Amino acid sequence: MFGVIFLLVAAHALLLPNWNVAKDTADLERDLRVAQALVLMTIIFLTGYYRVEMGKNIRGMILGFGVYVGASVLSLTARLFIGPRFDTAWQIIQSSAYFAALAIWAFALWSYEPEPPSKPPSDPGGGYQTLADQTQQVLESIDEHLERPVPR
Repeated sequence: MFGVIFLLVAAHALLLPNWNVAKDTADLERDLRVAQALVLMTIIFLTGYYRVEMGKNIRGMILGFGVYVGASVLSLTARLFIGPRFDTAWQIIQSSAYFAALAIWAFALWSYEPEPPSKPPSDPGGGYQTLADQTQQVLESIDEHLERPVPR
């Protein structure tokens, strides 16, 4: 994803005669922030899908990064549509979002909280020993079958 974004910027720089460094740098930053947001949402989706337990520390890191990336994407998109009039507000929003992320991280990471213990999967078949016994029986039957002479 990141490679495609950089390839598009390089293609614009080489092929478009009206390429503007300031505008395209802001576009690149917005596109990279969108990619970060997609990766973050994928992580959140997968942790929910696989029911991975997260402690206070990891939740705080994800929340802080999500606030910063979300504010960056929104402000960079607004800057694209509004133009130079939005620059002052953009600087305030970026600074405030960064400060909010740092405050969330400081609160979440102030003290270490161990991860909650993961629950072992339920095993209705009787556990490891039952599986090991079944495997041993299958291997013995294969061994008996291989010791017989081959019929001709």
